[in-house]
Amino acid sequence: MYKIIYLKKNIILYLFCFIVMSQSIVYAEEAPVKLIFGDDLNYPPFSYIDANGQPAGYNVELAKAISEALGYDYEIRLDEWHKVRSMLESGEIDIITGMFYTDDRAELYDFTNTHSVLSGDIFTLSGVQIDSLESLSGARIAVQKGDVVEEYLQSTGYAFELISVPTVKEALDLLIEGEVKYAGLLKIPGLYVASELGYETVKAQNLGFIAHNYAMAVKEGNEEMRLAIDGGLRLIKATGEYEVIHTKWLGVYEAKGIVYFYERYKWVILGIIGLFGLLIINNIFMRILVNRKTKAVNQLNQTLIQSENKSRAIINALPDIVFTINGEGEFIDVKNSDAHEVYYPEDHLVGKKINVLLSDKYSSQCMRAIKLALGSGSVQTLEYEIQHHGKPFYYEMRLVKSRGDEVVAIARNITADKERRDYVEYLSYHDQLTGLYNRRFFVEELKRLDVERNYPLCLIMADVNGLKLINDSFGHTVGDELLIKVADVLKEACREDEIISRIGGDEFVILVPNMPSAHAEVLIDRVKAISKTVNVNSIDISVSFGWAVKEKSSQSIDEIFNEAEDLMYSKKLVEGPTMRGKTIDKIIETIYAKNDIEKKHAENVARLCKAFAKSLDLPNHEIEEIKTIALLHDIGKIAIKDEILNKAGPLTQSEREDIQKHSEIGYRILSSVNDLAEEAEVVLHHHERYDGKGYPMGLAGEAIPFRSRLLAIVDSYDAMTNERPYKRKMTIEEAKAEIKAQSGKQFDPRLADWFLTKIIPNT
Repeated sequence: MYKIIYLKKNIILYLFCFIVMSQSIVYAEEAPVKLIFGDDLNYPPFSYIDANGQPAGYNVELAKAISEALGYDYEIRLDEWHKVRSMLESGEIDIITGMFYTDDRAELYDFTNTHSVLSGDIFTLSGVQIDSLESLSGARIAVQKGDVVEEYLQSTGYAFELISVPTVKEALDLLIEGEVKYAGLLKIPGLYVASELGYETVKAQNLGFIAHNYAMAVKEGNEEMRLAIDGGLRLIKATGEYEVIHTKWLGVYEAKGIVYFYERYKWVILGIIGLFGLLIINNIFMRILVNRKTKAVNQLNQTLIQSENKSRAIINALPDIVFTINGEGEFIDVKNSDAHEVYYPEDHLVGKKINVLLSDKYSSQCMRAIKLALGSGSVQTLEYEIQHHGKPFYYEMRLVKSRGDEVVAIARNITADKERRDYVEYLSYHDQLTGLYNRRFFVEELKRLDVERNYPLCLIMADVNGLKLINDSFGHTVGDELLIKVADVLKEACREDEIISRIGGDEFVILVPNMPSAHAEVLIDRVKAISKTVNVNSIDISVSFGWAVKEKSSQSIDEIFNEAEDLMYSKKLVEGPTMRGKTIDKIIETIYAKNDIEKKHAENVARLCKAFAKSLDLPNHEIEEIKTIALLHDIGKIAIKDEILNKAGPLTQSEREDIQKHSEIGYRILSSVNDLAEEAEVVLHHHERYDGKGYPMGLAGEAIPFRSRLLAIVDSYDAMTNERPYKRKMTIEEAKAEIKAQSGKQFDPRLADWFLTKIIPNT
């Protein structure tokens, strides 16, 4: 009688476990005695050959643990990555222990559940700080050949020069030896190898790009093998062995806290606590029964307890939601480890049809999958969407026939994975700064549209005038704002079917099917009209355009592109200088507006320089040039922070270095204007010293341009005889004494003597 009662109490649990594991059990009976795993021999800490010549690493220990949990023998073969993939294709190995999931690879392999998520990063030496990948455009970056990081960096559209090497170690060696300043690697392998090699000066920048799921992979179509490996992985997670392996190899690099582990494994923890509670109750119950029943009954009970414990471990390791559904689409049972995942109470679903949970679109897809699963006995997979509080959630459901007219459907929340994939796909075709399409998208779209039905195919090139000047003068933040506003103007002027891409730092292109040349000019006029209403830091937006139209298939699209580009550059030659001149006027206005002392200083220096030049009987045009240089000599201070320029106390070493940069910044600003190239050279050197101890180049004596030597004396004299926030002003006599003392050191002795005897007495 006792046996019947006990079996009734547990029969539901055993039948459920039998249904879920039926496919894996069938496979296990037919599987080979030994599982053969393969992986990369140069991928620490995931897989590598240790000092004893044996396979080692996180992936290796994971493969061993899964094999032992399933009761299989195993063999692990490590080789070069491309050879390992060939071995899987040829059937020499059964499983690759670690491979990153991509849509392209999913067409060649079947992936297990994810056992790690890895991201890429940029490694540098200490002291280097990087804000974004875009800031590295044009840089030389060492990468591991064939790695997902190399693939990603190639796809960004930035002009990286990628130096491919076989291993992570060789990439870090190039960084240590100074051959490159950057290494693009997966973060955990990079940190592990740097630690093993003692490279203490190597650090990761924590950019965290291309987060990828890392899983085991089998040959496409080997569904039974994949299900078996998934079952083993769930078993070692349920028993805690997975966490031990993960913490040993990867935990130190992930640096996750106790809250993270609780949130990640809270249902496993609660399941284990519940299991212990059940075991305690069961043990008490069993002790009572042992006193009443025979030795044979006691042995049977022990066997049942062991079976129950194993079944509960399997259930705890299952995906989030398990449905049992009949052939009519009616829910028979619902099991899940996290009640909020269902969004409907269990009693609301049981006995109802699937259209209670799913929309008509997904209900019909699910019914087709149920029919196929019941008819063929094979696993069916579909994805569906649920709207909850106005937000979409995405699930993957796998269905397999269990018994009679029923299927077991296992559903897992894949919202985060889908959003991550969608975001990565968005980044691969969009410019991060402006939100427009990027060069990669433009190239692909140009190929797609280059067909006869789209002729005339119009290509309009646009180049922002003065971007470098604005970056140098007002900083890259203002330059970025300029690019964003240009993008907004283009979007406002264009229709939705007119494709706008940013293909370079300051270059945009508009691609329009079925647009003749006359219409292109109308579109450009519309862009220019809108741009006149927009400015950045009170500077008007200026964009030069060029266009060309492909009207027949015999024309080369490359020639059309070059024709549009040539026209754009010819326009830029005319429009660019005007824009730069206006920008320089705005820079001077900005400096004077925020610092009246600088305005007064520039006017005084201009007046004294003109008098100095006249006294030397220089030609009138040169006198005017010297006056102009004097007005512009501190234009580079536009890029210096106000708090440094206006600081009342002594400057720190860092602040002094920032101030000294103003002559170089001024040179870059002025040299961007063709008519001011010579003046730019004078501004660059007006803080050189006659004894060679000045900046920025340490020129000495006659090597310093004549007008720079003249300007240096007048600049210093006016600075000494006028109030500054950081010092009191000198008397004229004190200033004369200082100039005389510095004659032959800071100043040209002949010009200093002339200034003291001819200019100061007349001021």
